Amino acid sequence: MAIAEQAHLSKEQTDLIRQAALVHDVGKLGSPASLLQKPDENLDDNELLTVMRHPIAGAELLDSFPDLQPLVPIVVMHREEFNGEGYPQGLKGNEIPVEARVIAVANGYHCMVSSMKYVRHETYRRSK
Repeated sequence: MAIAEQAHLSKEQTDLIRQAALVHDVGKLGSPASLLQKPDENLDDNELLTVMRHPIAGAELLDSFPDLQPLVPIVVMHREEFNGEGYPQGLKGNEIPVEARVIAVANGYHCMVSSMKYVRHETYRRSK
């Protein structure tokens, strides 16, 4: 929320970001915990693709609830990168909604300060 506020986003955008941030990784529920806890460098290509599918799986789940449909584009694009090297669509720049970019920044910050494991983009680039 602090990122959205510092970016002077509207109340509507900030509210969408708050809601999407709460559910942005809901697509990981379809992956086994053992896979999500595995170090990135130990993921084989199929496992990596399974983990990388979480934005799509989450968006599909949210899309089935009419009240949550406004969150779908944010959730599906939260792993896109401004330079086009993210996933799942390889979007870049302003093709990515600002709300998804804010969550990506917050996610990146959390990854840097947390001991939790995340699929890093270096691992993603390995599979290209």
